[in-house]
Amino acid sequence: MKKGSLIAVLLCFFVFVQAQSLRKCSTMEGLEAEKILNPERAADLTRIETFTQKWIQENGPAKEQMTVITIPVVVHVLYLPGVPQSNISEAQILSQIDVLNEDYRRLNADTTLTPDVFEPFAADAEFEFCMAQQDPNGLPTTGITRTPTTVTSFNTLTNDAKFDATGGYNAWPADDYLNIWVVPGLDDGLTLGYAQFPGGADATDGVVIGYRYFGRVGNLEVPYDEGRTTTHEVGHWLNLRHIWGDDGGSCSQDDLVNDTPRSGDAYYGCPTGSPNTCTDSPTDYPDMFMNYMDYCNDNCLNIFTNGQKQRMRALFSPGGARYSITQSVGCVPVEQGANDAVLVELLEPVGTGNCTTVEPVITVQNLGTEGLFYFIVEYNFTGGPVQTYEWTGSINSLGSAQITLPPINTVATGIIHNLHINIISPNGLPDFNPDDNEDTYTFATISGGSALPFFEGFEPGTNFNSWFDSNPDGLITFELTNTAAATGTSSVFMNNFIYNASGATDEFVLPHVNLNVSNPYLHFDIAYALIQAAGASDVLQVLISTDCGATYTNIYTKAGEPLSTASPTGASFVPTSGQWRTESVSLAAYQGVRNAVLKFKQIHGTGNNLYIDNLNITDGAVGIAQPDAQQPAALRLYPNPAKEQAILQYYAAQPQPGNALIVVTDLSGRTLQTFDLSLQAGSNITVLPLQNLANGMYLVTLTNQNGVVATQKITVLR
Repeated sequence: MKKGSLIAVLLCFFVFVQAQSLRKCSTMEGLEAEKILNPERAADLTRIETFTQKWIQENGPAKEQMTVITIPVVVHVLYLPGVPQSNISEAQILSQIDVLNEDYRRLNADTTLTPDVFEPFAADAEFEFCMAQQDPNGLPTTGITRTPTTVTSFNTLTNDAKFDATGGYNAWPADDYLNIWVVPGLDDGLTLGYAQFPGGADATDGVVIGYRYFGRVGNLEVPYDEGRTTTHEVGHWLNLRHIWGDDGGSCSQDDLVNDTPRSGDAYYGCPTGSPNTCTDSPTDYPDMFMNYMDYCNDNCLNIFTNGQKQRMRALFSPGGARYSITQSVGCVPVEQGANDAVLVELLEPVGTGNCTTVEPVITVQNLGTEGLFYFIVEYNFTGGPVQTYEWTGSINSLGSAQITLPPINTVATGIIHNLHINIISPNGLPDFNPDDNEDTYTFATISGGSALPFFEGFEPGTNFNSWFDSNPDGLITFELTNTAAATGTSSVFMNNFIYNASGATDEFVLPHVNLNVSNPYLHFDIAYALIQAAGASDVLQVLISTDCGATYTNIYTKAGEPLSTASPTGASFVPTSGQWRTESVSLAAYQGVRNAVLKFKQIHGTGNNLYIDNLNITDGAVGIAQPDAQQPAALRLYPNPAKEQAILQYYAAQPQPGNALIVVTDLSGRTLQTFDLSLQAGSNITVLPLQNLANGMYLVTLTNQNGVVATQKITVLR
């Protein structure tokens, strides 16, 4: 088919055939976002298309047998710890690889369902897919990474699944691997999967699929339970377009492939007969709804054509956008020994914000073919005595574990230290490859934490889950929630309503801060209710440490009525916008402390839910202005953090004629910029200039003519 404009990221929205409107690809939205973020992208796609058409012209039909191209695949599983089925099995992953190999070699069992009229066009595309056998560092791998996440539904427009910082996982090098992310959900369940076309940013290159639509065994959702969602999305990754051309039913565009008939629009379900929505010449063929690049049910898709094969294979010729993958060694196995322990990395201490006594935390991987049950760690500061630690436990072959070593004292502060670590005697035997067992790491101890102001609003992208927390009973503890927030959409939440463990304690610890300012203050928003007025309240405390967490002093305690912001309720408490209160705690007694540690602690009683939002440590008793209305409309800012500009996207669920007012303020409420945005129903996009703002965090507030307020935070970081 032909299409006048191509986009870098195609967001493919598959929907169920129910009594509701069908949602299509966000083509124009994605295109406009890409043009703003990368003005060169359109030119790159044009160059790829010119190369593709030239290669097709020079190489003729793709019917004859060609060299099979093998593509190394890494599957990044992002799973919810509380939803075990989202941590899909290896069997489910391998079943998807089987489907890809069958569909791209035309070995699928349902080739007999291809109509006779299209059989002459059917192609063995001659692509095969293997689970990566070695990782980017040349180490053996299963080709599977597993990462816990708190994100239940990833945003496709901002590619959040593809970055550690937004709850996802960073891509392996796109020159060598096909990255596939398997996620809990996309766009609140409206999206099955999406892919990036060739030539885009390496960091976002690949395919993203919801776990219920990946593979053909496991906890899958009918009728997308035979792995064809991934076949379809990999087709986009290989430069294929939708077979109907995304032209809104006008038959004016096609998919840039000569042997796929024009089609008026996408097909859903499993059509019967030979529908024909467009007139072709010189031969008028029916619509090829069974093509993998249409939207039919999985059991109704069964064909790639020779023309599509040409488009895909052009990418892998010398000079093509994916030629480098033909040189990849990702599918080449690495020699392994029985006992091989590897020192992967030092997790703590790192950087400069460390106390004088440190507990090294390392990651150890078992690259041996046998399980790893024992090894010895030798570690010391340069010139100091060597300490040893004997580890026992269990690490499966190719698995890894985090190991916390006994404390070691650096003695001096404010200087750079070299920590040498060596792993010996795996399972009490010689190591197969001792060259990867030791390393020296550099870090510094300082007498000061992060400079003020410190702010955390717990919005998407927060690093709250990396903060230290204490949950002695292993049950309910502080967690992120989007059920309620003082501002924005998220807060920290303690589900006391269902937590029956009176006297239990739970804590979370803030990053170290430098209180060397004239008048340090802590501000935070809380919402809390009792279940019964006479019930035993939960207790909230704030504590501070001046010795890197060795000891703490209580600086705030509230319980019962003084803690409450709403009347008692027998239902699970979810605060309204008027049921929040800002607390301010003077830290003047600790003025000048350069490495202060603050932590929040709850002692459980029999009360209701507790919410905390907008932690703000400032120089002075100034809080953060709160919007005076809830936020039913979606306001998104990306990238975030940003440098010179960001995209502001506002989704208006209902028509809202007129202009909206956009105001940018600092955390003290001082207005820095104002703009107007002309609104229409649906998605509204504009560029938010940031070049005149210094590094820091800001609030962006949008108010429409109906008085509806939406607020998001953005960080400027250059």
